[in-house]
Amino acid sequence: MKKVVVLGVLAVLATSQAMAHEIAVNCDIGESLSSAVATAASGTSILVSGTCNEMIVITQDNITLDGAGHDATGNATITGQRIFPPGSVITAKGVKGTSLKGLNIENGLHGISVGNAASINIENVIIRDNVVMGVLMSQNSLLTIKDSKVLANGVTGLEVDGNSEVSVTGSLDVSENSVFGFNVLGSSSVSMSDATVKANRNTIGMQIGVGSSAFIKDANTTLETNENNSIGTTIVSGSTLFIFEGALTANHNGLRGVSSFTNSNIDLDRSGSITAIGNAEDGISLEDTIVNMFTMPGEAEPSLVVRENGRYGVVALLNSRFDMNFGEIISMHNGDAGFWADNGSAIRLLNATIKNNGDGGDLRLTFAARAEINASDIETIRCDKTVLIRGDTDIKCKKRKRDKDDD
Repeated sequence: MKKVVVLGVLAVLATSQAMAHEIAVNCDIGESLSSAVATAASGTSILVSGTCNEMIVITQDNITLDGAGHDATGNATITGQRIFPPGSVITAKGVKGTSLKGLNIENGLHGISVGNAASINIENVIIRDNVVMGVLMSQNSLLTIKDSKVLANGVTGLEVDGNSEVSVTGSLDVSENSVFGFNVLGSSSVSMSDATVKANRNTIGMQIGVGSSAFIKDANTTLETNENNSIGTTIVSGSTLFIFEGALTANHNGLRGVSSFTNSNIDLDRSGSITAIGNAEDGISLEDTIVNMFTMPGEAEPSLVVRENGRYGVVALLNSRFDMNFGEIISMHNGDAGFWADNGSAIRLLNATIKNNGDGGDLRLTFAARAEINASDIETIRCDKTVLIRGDTDIKCKKRKRDKDDD
């Protein structure tokens, strides 16, 4: 009996060793990473060093490419430079458990392409200077990414499409891409926890679109979408941004800080916050959108700060709804109105400070807008004759001269 047990243990150990096979590839001395990957069994870890000028296609489950400082030159590089026709530097389709660590991935059509329900982990990787996408996720695939950068790609840094999912922890920088830093489409989702995410200096920092969702999941998480040429964060086409205790900043963008339209939603829960400062046009622009600011009694409360934007602090159009159960809004020193609601939009303001804004007034209500205002400090409220307003007894709606002339 003892002999059978010993033989069984030895068999398990032998199997474990085979599954955890480790090999080294040094591209600087002519060794081929693509050949090593093509012949690797499931469970193989490949220690990569040097610069590998080749395309890599992963066809087995549980393959690890580890380029983290295995020689004096630092992290290994995999590049698609001088390869024709161009393709993805790394492709993983239909495989599970792929892991990329300590690598520079650059100069392909796409840096990394993942599809057909594949799963991949990326850690301490720099993906840059690819013709189209830095990372392309599609077809029900799953990505976990940590402490990585996706920079200066020709269209998008990180694109998530086709019901795929991304989980971000640690640091992620998706900046300086030509169009989108982060683009979430096609009923896909991204969750950020214990993370610092930067999507700065793109054309649009982050887009959440076509039935997709993004979650900022805890107080240790921040999403920066600053200094983009057009919009910091945009939520479109039936999509939702959830901010649960974390923070979104959308500052100094070329048009708007945050833009949301076409049956979309923004939810701020507990200490979730949005800050939109110094954008060329609007801090927050809403069309056909619902914004909810809420928490449970006794819990930390959400906040929204919009200051020093070129036009409106917040603008709510086309039957939008802005609803506060708890929290505070500060809208000051914007070029036109601090908060403008128009075209059937309904707003409920609580603990709002809206003052020292431009010629449009602090709060402006037009074209069948509705407002309920309580416990707020609003210096001027301007309305037309189609507006309904209620709340604190000292609320007064001042009409501009051209509105009076229309009566």
